[in-house]
Amino acid sequence: MKTKWMMIPALIALLLAALFGCGAPSGSDGEGWQPGDYANNPTLIAAQKCSDTVIRLSFSAPVRPAVKEAWKRVSIGDLSAASMRLLDLRKDATFHLCATVIEFTFPSPVEGTEVRISAGEGENTGRALTGVFCGGHGEGLYAPLGEEDAPYAAVSVTEEERILPDVPAAMVAATRESEDTVLAFFSKPVRMIKAWEACGFFADGPDPAPGEGNSWQEYIKSASAVDPQETDGQVFSEVWRITVKSPSALGARFAAGTVFLRISENDERAGEEYVSDWNNEDIGRVVSAQDGTPVEADYTAGWDVAYVPVQTDPVWLPPLP
Repeated sequence: MKTKWMMIPALIALLLAALFGCGAPSGSDGEGWQPGDYANNPTLIAAQKCSDTVIRLSFSAPVRPAVKEAWKRVSIGDLSAASMRLLDLRKDATFHLCATVIEFTFPSPVEGTEVRISAGEGENTGRALTGVFCGGHGEGLYAPLGEEDAPYAAVSVTEEERILPDVPAAMVAATRESEDTVLAFFSKPVRMIKAWEACGFFADGPDPAPGEGNSWQEYIKSASAVDPQETDGQVFSEVWRITVKSPSALGARFAAGTVFLRISENDERAGEEYVSDWNNEDIGRVVSAQDGTPVEADYTAGWDVAYVPVQTDPVWLPPLP
């Protein structure tokens, strides 16, 4: 009979295998791969079955789709997803929409117990799915399974409910809808306390200096809520449709380079138009969420500005209501 002391070497061997062996790619001998090579890459950590056709995937860090129709790379058995929605919406350092939880809808009821994310041809760099989903600095989703030339990430599907992370109220994206309209997307429903016409602008950057060099700024004409939600008599919305004041002038700006949408603090209490304590509070007098918190400022150098580049061909945007 084995004693507990005789079992210690076996337990140590199992521990070493867990520490250094389980991370090696399945389906290969791991040659050329070292533990820690992908330590900074986001990973797939959980899959929740929400209904017969809806699966929510959770990631270790915010990820963004790197290719249009990235949902087609997500499958259960032979069934690929038909659409996706980023849930805890935010923007990364390069102003791309990202999330730690993404909901995938399948065209018919799913029957398998494992969900996979795979790369198409040329969509991986080693075991990083750089051409499918990637982190804020372009680091691809870690795919530890499969062959080196066809890696994939996988996780078992459960019905265990996972709480969505909270995100700050922020302007996360904007896209040119037509010649004279632009859609602005927020992570939460927000309202403009001051008039859009007074605080919303198109410009060449977050801090334009119109009349100096090639710097410019264009005013907007109006804005309307796309998905209006009324709270205490005030209208909030996650998406606002902005009407351009001078479509031809702005069209020329798009042709010449990047156009930014900016919402700027406008402090009527001060003698000067812009005053700031170098924090995020002042913009709360311009735009806020339903709980009264200010929209997150992206620029606070003397005054508060929320801004995003206006995309003309986005990889993914939230579906309109």
